[in-house]
Order: sequence, then structure tokens, then C-alpha cells
Amino acid sequence: MDVAEKARAFHEHAGDWPSLLHPDIEVSLLITFNRRIAGRDAVVRALTAGRAASLYTGSVTDVEMLDDSTVLASGNARYALKRGGLAHSTVFWLSEFEDGLIRRSRVFRSREEALAARG
Repeated sequence: MDVAEKARAFHEHAGDWPSLLHPDIEVSLLITFNRRIAGRDAVVRALTAGRAASLYTGSVTDVEMLDDSTVLASGNARYALKRGGLAHSTVFWLSEFEDGLIRRSRVFRSREEALAARG
């Protein structure tokens, strides 16, 4: 599985996506209400437990390789809002890989925001 396929599997929560996570992963995603979560165990817990995790669905429609270790995926997500309710929108996931595993992943509302945040 190449990094583009791994990014898709992670954001769609498909297959054994926890095995794609670097031990020192850091995320800031819709499920975490854009709060930074670090460490594989904490990320898996955040993305699988609770109301936000149970309501989340992601569908990747496009994957763009920005370089050998950075993927910009875009698609649609349904997600819980912090104060209740649901939202559905187009999102852009910027994922960085290290040693073939997802090391960092963040979500953005536009391609431009994601590219500007690229470190």
C-alpha cells in the first residue's frame, strides 16, 4: 500500500487503519474538534470512542502527492459539532508520513489553507 492509499484508508477509517499510525503521531482533526492529540494510543482512542467518533464518516475523492512523504487528500466528511448537532462539508486532509507511517495529520476547510500550513 503506498502513502496515498494509506492516507485514504486513515481518513475513511477503512481496514486496519490503526496499523498505519506512527507511534509518535500527532493529529488535529474534525473528530478531535481540531484539538491536537499525540501518540498512537491516544489518537486511536480519540478516533474510535465517544459521540464524535461514532458520528464521523469520511469519503476521500482526490489524493494529491505533494512530495514523497506528504499527501493532500480532499473529500467529504460528516462530523459532530462540539456543542451538538452534525455538519457535512468538503474538507482537505494534510498528512505527513515518516518511515511509511502517518506521522502528522491535520484538517482544513480549503486547499489553500492546507498548502499554507504545510511545514
